[in-house]
Amino acid sequence: IRNSAFTEDLRPLDAKCGCYTCTNFTRAYLRHLFNSQEMLGLTLLSLHNLYFFLEMMRKIRKAIKQDKFQDFKKDFFSGYNNWVKL
Repeated sequence: IRNSAFTEDLRPLDAKCGCYTCTNFTRAYLRHLFNSQEMLGLTLLSLHNLYFFLEMMRKIRKAIKQDKFQDFKKDFFSGYNNWVKL
């Protein structure tokens, strides 16, 4: 987020995310907060990360209850194919 590529980036951190951070703040503003060493930047990123993990765990629990965890895992990691080898 500190990268200069985000200086004028008005998109949310993650367009698919419904967290407070992603629905209210741009990448450019988050970059400004981080580069200014404002505590709000860390707080907003923490809110985003917590939301991400809570949503992921909710989806995992649902997939397990429906006996579809392997399908969930395959679908989830397909979005990270450059980072994760299954």
